[in-house]
Amino acid sequence: ARWLVCGTALLFATVAALSCATQHAVLWGAQRSANPAAGGFGRWASQRSRQPRSARFVKLTGRYRPSPPTPQKVYPKLDEENPQEITQGWDSERGRWVDWQGSGIKWWQRPSYLTPNGYRQPPHWNMRDYKLCCEELKFARMEADMIVVLKARGMTYEEIKAKASVYEFIEDEKSPKMTNRMLFLMQVKCLFDGKEDELVDMREVLD
Repeated sequence: ARWLVCGTALLFATVAALSCATQHAVLWGAQRSANPAAGGFGRWASQRSRQPRSARFVKLTGRYRPSPPTPQKVYPKLDEENPQEITQGWDSERGRWVDWQGSGIKWWQRPSYLTPNGYRQPPHWNMRDYKLCCEELKFARMEADMIVVLKARGMTYEEIKAKASVYEFIEDEKSPKMTNRMLFLMQVKCLFDGKEDELVDMREVLD
């Protein structure tokens, strides 16, 4: 009987302790939820209630930004009676996009100053072709500089080509023939120097 009484008293004490702990936890949670500065929920609620930072500096004045000026240049409308063939861009007649069509020849495959047939492969693939390409670039710069000076003297590019084409050259039979680009460069050089003789002996120049 004594053990039964002790066990019953211990059971009631345990139930009372658990009840007090549960009541204290409920009251503590309610206090944290009521305080916005405490707890995860309070912080989340305070962050949601904050005003955006960009809205703090917005000030309603009632003013408005004026519209941009209208373009002064008006492009003419295409003539519908004589439609032009579209080579690039959107073609409404065919209903598809027309891509730009290249010539199919790369720049390094074209004849140049020292390569009458171009290069077999891109010149930067090996050091020999790269050095040769750099030499051709020097000739291209020389030609461009002389043409700029001749244009400054009052000649157009068509006039430069016409006046430079009158010069002819006598080349050495044992030496390689000049390419068309190199021939035009030498003709421009003669026109730039103002040579009066239209026949130039290249053998004397090389000697």
